[in-house]
Amino acid sequence: MMRDHGGNLDAAKLQYGGHDWIDLSTGINRSPYPLPHIPLEAWTALPLKSATAALCTQARATYHVAPRKPRSLRSRRARRDPASSASGQTRPCADFRAHL
Repeated sequence: MMRDHGGNLDAAKLQYGGHDWIDLSTGINRSPYPLPHIPLEAWTALPLKSATAALCTQARATYHVAPRKPRSLRSRRARRDPASSASGQTRPCADFRAHL
């Protein structure tokens, strides 16, 4: 016997009645959010460093977060911090681990 994985609206309609059901079990929406045209490259390529930097700059401006200091201006202690990786970049969530 094949296990029912959801989306079997015919069985639900027979059991509970009604005709205009929305199948939430599969994440399919008959009235999807209207997305603008998205270039094919957005789905088939990783973002460039320049695009990531532009996104971070815009997010910092939108959420009123001060820009990060250039690496050369960061303190020596921060560069020797064990929460930093071998490349000198701070690991994600390193600031939160200090408070645990």
